[in-house]
Amino acid sequence: MFRVTTVNLTREPLSARPDLGRGDLGALDAAQLLVLLENFRRLDAIQNHDAAPQILVEASARKFLIRTGQEKLYVHVGGDIGSSAVELDAAAIIQRLDASTAVDPQDAAETAARRKKRRLTFLAASILIASVALDGFTVASVFHTESVNEEPAIVPVTVPHELTALQQSVIGRYATGSAPGDRVIEMLDHGEVRFKEIGTSGERLDSADSYRIAHVGSTLCAVTRASGIIEVTDIDSLVFWHDVYRRVN
Repeated sequence: MFRVTTVNLTREPLSARPDLGRGDLGALDAAQLLVLLENFRRLDAIQNHDAAPQILVEASARKFLIRTGQEKLYVHVGGDIGSSAVELDAAAIIQRLDASTAVDPQDAAETAARRKKRRLTFLAASILIASVALDGFTVASVFHTESVNEEPAIVPVTVPHELTALQQSVIGRYATGSAPGDRVIEMLDHGEVRFKEIGTSGERLDSADSYRIAHVGSTLCAVTRASGIIEVTDIDSLVFWHDVYRRVN
């Protein structure tokens, strides 16, 4: 069994709000934890950005702090958010938490197949919704789940000369560092963004997306179609999923 605590997260239905604080889910078995982590991985991007939810799991004297972003799970061993994060899928997290927890290979294969099918369905739905909403680019109407807290309005920049100037100002390469495990964001022209990770043998492309320049409340942002919101804090810095990226060229 696994002792599970959430931060800024409700379980059923799974949603995130910054005012929720800590919640004790008690003891969950491996199957229940697997479902929770899979649902957490697919959490609404806007809610995830605003609430910064976490899941804390303890078992066999091990403690993991788990975050999510871009439909991935990031694990801080020891429960310290200041430690380096490792990207793992839900089954791998459970296995590492408790080596005595065995996952049947056939069950794992079936889970992986269902996860792949759900991911493809989610991506197809995102593309369809984005194409319908493109003219207004009302991202909140696509991703926002009704909450007691009113979300900041997303206002796309539409004045041509202002849009061109802002878009040119954010184009560049940004990174959290230069060591293996650090992440890179490449802001390209024509509204394209690429997410990469630095490995021991070079960089690998995690994903690519499109974006539009907008104001979220009073903050200038690059609002992506499916990956979340990139905050433009100044000409040389971005913030994405609470990580700071510095311009490197």
